[in-house]
Amino acid sequence: MNPGVSRPPIAKDYDLFIAVCQFPWDLSALRSLPDWRRRCRHAVCWLEELWPSQVKDLGGFLKVLSEFDHVIVNGVGGHEELKSLLSNSCHYQAPGVDAIRFCPYPDPAPRSVHVYNIGRRSPAIHKALLEQADRERLLYIYDTINTHGPKQTDDYLTHRNLLANIAKRSRYFPVNAAKINRQMETAGSEEFGFRFFEGAAAGSVMFGVAPETDAFRSYFDWPDAVIPVPYDSPDIVGILHELDRQSERLARIRRDNVVNSLLRHDWLHRWRTVLDTAGLEPTPAFHRRETLLRQLAEMADT
Repeated sequence: MNPGVSRPPIAKDYDLFIAVCQFPWDLSALRSLPDWRRRCRHAVCWLEELWPSQVKDLGGFLKVLSEFDHVIVNGVGGHEELKSLLSNSCHYQAPGVDAIRFCPYPDPAPRSVHVYNIGRRSPAIHKALLEQADRERLLYIYDTINTHGPKQTDDYLTHRNLLANIAKRSRYFPVNAAKINRQMETAGSEEFGFRFFEGAAAGSVMFGVAPETDAFRSYFDWPDAVIPVPYDSPDIVGILHELDRQSERLARIRRDNVVNSLLRHDWLHRWRTVLDTAGLEPTPAFHRRETLLRQLAEMADT
């Protein structure tokens, strides 16, 4: 079925077609692009979210995925399950971040936000931080909408700029393994998502529950990338007070987070994987961004 979108004609041939989907069922939109496979020499599908328990229900979408030369999956567990069902090449790749947008340099602003807590959160930690903010007159920023219901913004770009600008001014940034309180969906599979990359790129000090996986350790392999704090920690205020007394440690954490994000986790580095997979060369714009990322990293490191 056509999902209700127009059918623009593909008038020429292309080296690469890439479909970026949050979920496999978003691939139904390909019905609006007749001849997409015939007119593209290489085709790559990037799946942002796929849990092992969902793979058995893909049905006809497996046939659509098989039309691609390569399928990239953000989750380790989903990748392993899907790989066994596809005859084409299936790769694991972690998410990334616009590290330039989130970078606090070249003109770092004061970190006037005590904690920036977005997305899924611990009720116990949230309650403690609300009380601390009221008692100590601190700025604690958090979502005030239902984070599990339908969400939309009038302008995604200004939304991302707002998120980045607050993160760059935040001292602490809670993070947890993906869907940490939704075991019925994860079935014990530990994954990590965008929050880790956003907090690190902004130079915030991240705390929470990181996945105990080789994949996570390979991407965040520097000291104190995430300060371990139990999901429902009763003493988050005391933990943050203790960290506040360690100014040199905090400065090192922020520096390491920013530098590693610029040199390893910008979307440019993920795009290089796509180009290498398809056997294509980077463009001049790619090299210009690579140079800028390196310059910002040198600035942050000093």
